[in-house]
Amino acid sequence: MSCFLFPKGLCEKIERAGKREIHWCQWKFLCRPKEEGGLGFRSMAQFNISLLAKQETLVTQVFKANFDNLQSDKVAALINNNNREWNRELIVNTFPAKVADLIF
Repeated sequence: MSCFLFPKGLCEKIERAGKREIHWCQWKFLCRPKEEGGLGFRSMAQFNISLLAKQETLVTQVFKANFDNLQSDKVAALINNNNREWNRELIVNTFPAKVADLIF
């Protein structure tokens, strides 16, 4: 779940597992935080998105820790918008020579 965005249909199937019992309350109310009167259950789709966001921040932290002269935390900054190729100057200045050679 922390690597891929699940389709909404799959999240709904997971949430529907074992739903043949009597339902006393709607699922959307049960998914509310306890402070708002819910039971704190998690919606699978929202939980999946939160795990993906957490993964993105971890990748950013690794890049910043290993490459302290990285000017941006976005991979898109390493691509030249004019010709859709790697920004050679930025990559050579940012990464060690061995890593830069692997990119090209």
